[in-house]
Amino acid sequence: MKALTYHGRHDIRYGDVPDPAVTSPTDAVVQVTAAGICGSDLHIYGGNPFSPELGYTPGHECVGVVVDTGGQVTRVKPGDRVLVPASAGCTRCRSCAAGFTARCERAKSSTELCYGVSPQLPGSQAQALAVPYADVNLVPLPEGISDEAAIVLTDNAPTAWYGCRRARI
Repeated sequence: MKALTYHGRHDIRYGDVPDPAVTSPTDAVVQVTAAGICGSDLHIYGGNPFSPELGYTPGHECVGVVVDTGGQVTRVKPGDRVLVPASAGCTRCRSCAAGFTARCERAKSSTELCYGVSPQLPGSQAQALAVPYADVNLVPLPEGISDEAAIVLTDNAPTAWYGCRRARI
């Protein structure tokens, strides 16, 4: 498939990468229909990556259509439109169970928790994306919500909301 890949400061390339696949019965693959560019992507582009490794696909803001699922995925099915939140947790620890996937207690590093900041969880600046623990890490989109409206909910609006909450606005 085609994707953007990070190769160093101001060096983002468009080319072929391996197709994502279901590798666990709890995984899903999502065909990306809209992707955003986050400030984190701009940090990476500017030469301040979150990982020293090169060649990974950046991006953690997307919506799309489920194209494949593992046998244990029950909440979504192929053909469903979904929002992919920026972080992906294990779904089993106390933090994930409380809805705080970005604080997953089983992750060895923060680069395992966010799409597109390392090769550990390839990002959404691609034609498709593999999603671990899809039943928790995908949000089904109701009919009538456009990709343009849904993309704002992936990371943009939650980041602004969190900032306002922290500022007690």
